[in-house]
Amino acid sequence: MRENRAKRIPANKTAKPLSMLVVDDDPSSRDLLGAILRRKFNVTVHVAHDGPEAMLKCRELTLDIVWLDIDMPGKDGLETLEVILRNNAEQFVVMVSAHGTMDYVRKAISNGARGFIVKPYTMSKVQDAVHHYLDGGHGA
Repeated sequence: MRENRAKRIPANKTAKPLSMLVVDDDPSSRDLLGAILRRKFNVTVHVAHDGPEAMLKCRELTLDIVWLDIDMPGKDGLETLEVILRNNAEQFVVMVSAHGTMDYVRKAISNGARGFIVKPYTMSKVQDAVHHYLDGGHGA
């Protein structure tokens, strides 16, 4: 059992589960990302269906990483990112989108996102973003 845990969490981190929020209006995208995270890392995954729910959960929970879809009805991901970071400037947010245009990437990064993933999710893309967080890419 100890050997399996060592594969799931880098040696420089404790066994305390990471807390992550997956924000996406598409249930299959939420489920896929949650499954990838649970399979590869020791995590607690919370979900939100839209921007307002994400903002509420970000105020209520202590989160390591927020995975935020850009294209959502109502308050989109970029607007939601702005509010999340206004409330917690150090929050590590990875933007996700099916549209990987450079304009989206530039806007997300210039607005404070720490990463950007173009859907579809793959194990390697998700793993790279989590390792960026674990390697100290989370500010401070």
